[in-house]
Amino acid sequence: MLLRWLLKLKFSRRPARVAQAPDAATRPPPADLKGELGAIALQTQRAHEATALFERAVAARPNNAMAHGNLGSALKDIGRDEDALASYERALHIKPDYAQAHYNRANLL
Repeated sequence: MLLRWLLKLKFSRRPARVAQAPDAATRPPPADLKGELGAIALQTQRAHEATALFERAVAARPNNAMAHGNLGSALKDIGRDEDALASYERALHIKPDYAQAHYNRANLL
């Protein structure tokens, strides 16, 4: 339900795109959109939904350091610190100079 609401919110700013894709609310969102929706969910205090969206984004793009970092933040917010640490470490393995992942990892330790 949150996913449909977020899709509607995302596409409401682009009426021409919605008109071209009337089934946008029923199709699974692309990986980039999953990450954006996850960020919105995390910012609106919906960490469980954000975690699910970030997990799907990571599954779609396993070499995306930002997706792993965002997943780590969502996992931290729901109290899964060990999993969050693993996500930050995966992000740093992919992109060793990812400053936000270094910062989040250090705060978790």
